Amino acid sequence: MNQLRFGSFIRVDKRQAQKLWDKGKTFFVCASNLIPFGGWHHAAEIDPKRYADENWTFHQMVANFEAYNCTERETGYYAAFYAREEAK
Repeated sequence: MNQLRFGSFIRVDKRQAQKLWDKGKTFFVCASNLIPFGGWHHAAEIDPKRYADENWTFHQMVANFEAYNCTERETGYYAAFYAREEAK
């Protein structure tokens, strides 16, 4: 995985994102080939507390995101996760 930084955001792997989910900390997700905080596409902010109200798991959230947003070569076929530097 490439170590990418965008301002105060750093790319984290899926395991680290799941740890943030388990702690209830907010993180961001976008398709792997897109610039997460660019002018054309913005990463989706994930607040685990909102998903907990509907009994979603981390894996369900990722599967849904990938099914709708990671479907072609241009965007990428998997999700990329980003966290604030201090949240990691």
